[in-house]
Amino acid sequence: MTKVRNSSLMGTVKKLYISILMKVFNQNQINQKKLKRYAASRQSENKDRRSEKYTDLSIIIPCYNHAAFLPATFESITSQTRLPGEVIFVDDASKDETRQVLARLIAAYNNPALNFKVIHQPQNKGQAAAINKGVEAAGNELVMVLNDDDYLMHDAVEHTINIFNDEKDIYLLGSKAIRVYDEQFLNNMKKKSNDFTVSEEIRIIKYDPQVLLTDYHMKGIDMTHSAMSFSKVAWQSVGGYKTRRRERVIIYTDRDFQIRVSLIYPIGVAPDTPLSFWRSTSSVDAGLYT
Repeated sequence: MTKVRNSSLMGTVKKLYISILMKVFNQNQINQKKLKRYAASRQSENKDRRSEKYTDLSIIIPCYNHAAFLPATFESITSQTRLPGEVIFVDDASKDETRQVLARLIAAYNNPALNFKVIHQPQNKGQAAAINKGVEAAGNELVMVLNDDDYLMHDAVEHTINIFNDEKDIYLLGSKAIRVYDEQFLNNMKKKSNDFTVSEEIRIIKYDPQVLLTDYHMKGIDMTHSAMSFSKVAWQSVGGYKTRRRERVIIYTDRDFQIRVSLIYPIGVAPDTPLSFWRSTSSVDAGLYT
């Protein structure tokens, strides 16, 4: 009798375990019904055109409890071969010393060519809302997003502006990132994209909306979020980053935005050229921030 009960219990535990695994697996997949419904609703719309030429860009940095990494992130921006027009930090009600660190870093930087803005959210509203707030405040049509714990390649701004001006039909640009395991690893690495590019010219793969409802979308778009850039026209067309998970075609803030833009506009990916270093062990996501 004991063996029967144990066997029954093990069967129940196994079913529960499989159920949990399937739930995790399914939420990591793109919702194909939502995807096709969204595509069908947007393909027939008149689409606004991006600018033919960009002379500058704004960097948006959503901040949440990463005060320890902000000096390095700040240094990666001020070391650019071509400074951005402005940098907008959106402090999403951090509980650490983010506010004080930002104030100290900006006060110590004496170059008037670089304009800094700091927006303090009174409540933690999540990464999507923080990015939207920053884009709304941006004075340039071309926008780059940088995570507050990541490090921008020193030639990333220069490359991004040049690529958008060379590839006049793309509305979003993504790339790979180099994974950072510890600070010593980052300190010992070279800091320019050119140091890691396998060819003399940066190779750009372009994806057209007509082909993105194929198997390519089953995997999502192969790019990192940090150092991703886009036209404000594209951001406005898709209604910005979605703050509610149920509105997304996939649960992740960044993937959802990339996918929705790619269903309306051509996008570009630099598969061989990393534009940032990505810290993979410093996530503070507790549900709200994503």
